[in-house]
Amino acid sequence: MYLSDAIGLIKRNPKIGKATQILILAHTVSKEKFFSLDFLCENMIAGYNPDLHKKERGSIVSIINILEGKKLLANEAPPFEPAERLKFAQDKVEGDVINDSARKTKFVFKITQLGLAEVEKILSSLKLKTIAKFILENNLFRKNKRRAFFLLLSLAPHGKYVSRLFIQDKIEEAILSDFFPKDIYVLLGDKFLENIRTDFYQLAGDGFVERIDVSQRSLDSFKRFCKADVAGSYIIFPRIRRTQIFHRVSCKGKKRVKDILSGKV
Repeated sequence: MYLSDAIGLIKRNPKIGKATQILILAHTVSKEKFFSLDFLCENMIAGYNPDLHKKERGSIVSIINILEGKKLLANEAPPFEPAERLKFAQDKVEGDVINDSARKTKFVFKITQLGLAEVEKILSSLKLKTIAKFILENNLFRKNKRRAFFLLLSLAPHGKYVSRLFIQDKIEEAILSDFFPKDIYVLLGDKFLENIRTDFYQLAGDGFVERIDVSQRSLDSFKRFCKADVAGSYIIFPRIRRTQIFHRVSCKGKKRVKDILSGKV
């Protein structure tokens, strides 16, 4: 996730707690780098001024300590020797490394594997909430089911194919999270899963969706493909009902999703 995307996500969800904000911002930093306290302050505090926002800065420090205690963040002390410290700051740290005695940077931080897993859960839930809200506000299950299913398809993990059951699973997840009302299936109808294949076939023809037919693969080949390239639910047995077609949003489709959510199309 790019920093600009993370900031936009946080702005669109003002009820997100500061701990979650920190993890989302930490997620934008490359694996090779650390981030400083000032990196967080500059992106979490409007018009950040270290002299005017001491209380807010202290609050962020307290939350960092909690996240470290939960093993979601780890810290490292920058080198002491000035030349090494400068090189370290330039090469390995996002945000300022302060050297004056009053605010000298004692530690820089990095998100852990456990933290990354937590962020993925958070982002998945926030994306689902955004998509579900858009679908309801625009009454897409009544006016344009194809667009609604396309948006739900965009929730698949990056690069992964999914079956039609992924859409059903996301609808169920949205209901459990109170993003969709419990009677949403009244709008969907009894045969909505059967219609998805047709909808995605047409979207594939427009270049917005990629589809792959695995109906002729052996069982072993099917299992290998699913293990490597598929996310979510699919059917293996019985053979007559095995999932034959998998889909994912194409690069062109990802732009289309952004345009839909921004109201451009």
